[in-house]
Amino acid sequence: MTVFIDACFSGGARNQGLLATRGVRIQPQEENIINGNVVVFTASSGEQSSLPYKETGHGMFTYYLLKKIQETKGDITYGELSDYLQREVSIKSIQINNKEQVPQTNISNGLIDKWKEIPLK
Repeated sequence: MTVFIDACFSGGARNQGLLATRGVRIQPQEENIINGNVVVFTASSGEQSSLPYKETGHGMFTYYLLKKIQETKGDITYGELSDYLQREVSIKSIQINNKEQVPQTNISNGLIDKWKEIPLK
């Protein structure tokens, strides 16, 4: 199972979300164990926000995810996709939003040794 989440764990949202309107901030759990055969790609890590890429009408993570899938026609491994998202989103987020955003990939114990070679399609 593959999961893509373009949302931040902290409760802060792109445009005046929970953080700004309610003063709520959720502390992410550091030790999440994922069972089964699951790979979860998330837009940001820790207390970071998942930021917009306003000129594209998408979140920064979603834009680069869709761009890479379109360019490769889905012919890419999880490891290659993870590396690409971390590199591109991290760089562009600083350039465009002046804020750090580092996507994360979380893997279930059942796939820990082989997830990087699994093809997306």
